[in-house]
Amino acid sequence: MGTRPRLELFIAIAFAGCADPFDHHPWEVDVPEELEHLHATAIPAVRQAIGSDSTFRFAVVGDPQLYYGELDEIMDAVEARDDLHFALVVGDLTDQGLAQEFQWYADVAYGRDLPVVSLIGNHDHLGSGRIIYQEMFGERNFSFMAGGARFICFDNVEFESDAPVRYDWLSAQLEQPFDGPTLLFMHIHPTDVQLVGAPLAQLQAILFAHPADAAFMGHLHGYA
Repeated sequence: MGTRPRLELFIAIAFAGCADPFDHHPWEVDVPEELEHLHATAIPAVRQAIGSDSTFRFAVVGDPQLYYGELDEIMDAVEARDDLHFALVVGDLTDQGLAQEFQWYADVAYGRDLPVVSLIGNHDHLGSGRIIYQEMFGERNFSFMAGGARFICFDNVEFESDAPVRYDWLSAQLEQPFDGPTLLFMHIHPTDVQLVGAPLAQLQAILFAHPADAAFMGHLHGYA
């Protein structure tokens, strides 16, 4: 009799602190409205930042994963320069593809005067990450023109079964005639062991047949 009231009080307090215990479930895919479709504004902002300049410069950043403090310092340094028009992050925005990680990344990379475009990486495919990426940024494979150049951003992560469709998309993009430079961005280098076999052969065949003027990748966590 003496312990029962205390037990009931403890249980009441415990549940009172968990009004919505699944509000931050690790596999949730809900993206805050203000973080939806970020590329819909970021890509036009890239064009506006370049404007009528005859040349443009941009920063390439890769694999921030959970190092958002370091990413914040990098983005501050990039934004402080007056000779860079925008930044492009070549994947692995997160470590485990969690909604909270995507939000941490967006909080650091976006909301700046500097336009930022973000690719998907293999870590961003984990869990519900692919769905979250598409809600937050848009299509995983996309292209745009800015400053007289063509930017092709390609998801070459082999976690999904839609590889033939994606490679057909890449081939069609590179086949289209274009007078200016073509810049290709993807997360994984085309010689990486993760792309062995058919994916590697198909990607290399496309790139040999229709070479880009320059290509930028991440994944290696270093410079090459």
